[in-house]
Amino acid sequence: MRHTKLLKLTWVILLLTNLYTPCAGAEFKELSAAEFITRNTAQTLIVDIRRPEEWSKGGVIANSKLLTFFNQQGHFDLPDWLSKLARLKKTKETAIILVCASGNRSKRVAKLLSTKLNMNKISHLKNGIKGWKQQGHLTINPDLKL
Repeated sequence: MRHTKLLKLTWVILLLTNLYTPCAGAEFKELSAAEFITRNTAQTLIVDIRRPEEWSKGGVIANSKLLTFFNQQGHFDLPDWLSKLARLKKTKETAIILVCASGNRSKRVAKLLSTKLNMNKISHLKNGIKGWKQQGHLTINPDLKL
């Protein structure tokens, strides 16, 4: 229990330090559906940050990893989320594409990861799953037995 509190405090200090320290940071990219398809390789990690009820309702892009970022109240646990993300990444240099419903949440998270935490190779799907489906691309039913 004490170790968990210390770990969370460390992450908060690191995040606040990055928030208030001027730095160039890495840049993130907004991807159209066509760019998403082009950049999506076997080495790419697609992370759908929506909540389980959204996955069930709208489906997910094939090969997505389901990792909720914001809860129903709009809160998040960055240290916990980052530790789960680290387990999904194949290598330190794995490219990550974030997906949400409309592109708003994934853009916020991409900005946080790239500019505040200096993570490289971060992108997000502009217009999210809604835009993806409007352009005629398919989704699949998620396997929620996580």
